Amino acid sequence: QAVAVNNLLDSLKPLIRRTMRDDVSLRMHWPAGLWHALVDPAGLESAILNLSINALDAMPGGGTLTIEATNVAIDRVYAAVAGLDRTGDFIMISVADTGTGMPKDVIARVFDPFFTTKGAGKGSGLGLSMVYGFVRQSRGHVLIDSEPGRGTMVRVYLPRTMPHDTAEPLAPPRTGVIGGSETILLVEDNELVRAHTEAMLRGLGYQVTAATDGPAALLLLDKGCHPDLLVTDVILPGGMTGRDVAEAAQHRLPGLRVLFISGYSGNVLMENSRLPPGVDLLGKPFRRSELAARIRAQLATPRAAG
Repeated sequence: QAVAVNNLLDSLKPLIRRTMRDDVSLRMHWPAGLWHALVDPAGLESAILNLSINALDAMPGGGTLTIEATNVAIDRVYAAVAGLDRTGDFIMISVADTGTGMPKDVIARVFDPFFTTKGAGKGSGLGLSMVYGFVRQSRGHVLIDSEPGRGTMVRVYLPRTMPHDTAEPLAPPRTGVIGGSETILLVEDNELVRAHTEAMLRGLGYQVTAATDGPAALLLLDKGCHPDLLVTDVILPGGMTGRDVAEAAQHRLPGLRVLFISGYSGNVLMENSRLPPGVDLLGKPFRRSELAARIRAQLATPRAAG
């Protein structure tokens, strides 16, 4: 749908600011006349959050995270120089850090699925590949500039559209969204995505306990957390996949309902043996209404006997 990018960025400001460490400063600015882009708004939010958390991880000693947006016109000359395959009017969103930077051989692989420069158990390698897939699906461009010791800048170019344009029906109004009061254990390693999902769940009325990885989630269960539903990402750090977490949790709490979430399709995850067939999988990025509906469907299912 036609998205007012400046409004979307404004709505993300509080969430991004809350996740800043004391040693990292945040700068966000864009012109008032920023154009509209024809994109999935949830996908754009997820892309910006992924880029922001990557930038934070690249600044272990502190620094500055800068998020900017502007209107740009890409002609044939610029497209040829930059290696882009489309010309026209675009909204350019850049996410830059003053962190460690990357050498050329790493830059060449950063958009590959499951490639990560983080230590074992500290990253899935899916964040940037998800951003790349979203941007290309939106008929846009994504470029990355980095150099060791000089930081990194990722520039996302999204095609301009008119405010009234839509590529598909708009999301249903929120008035029909149904929540509840049950307890949910959320397992998500991406700090910004976790905070965003937890806020949606609490806004729906649920009691939420959150964990960053499998071992932390199991520790919560061992300390007395008894959720009605486990919502877990499939790809997690800490040596356990979402499937491992679900199986261990159901061993402790027989019949526990599970909703998996992931940026990758069920086919891809099953081919990599990360999920068995027939599980309930909600694809990222998801809208509040989609999350609410899947949770109610899970909680309406009779709990299996232990």
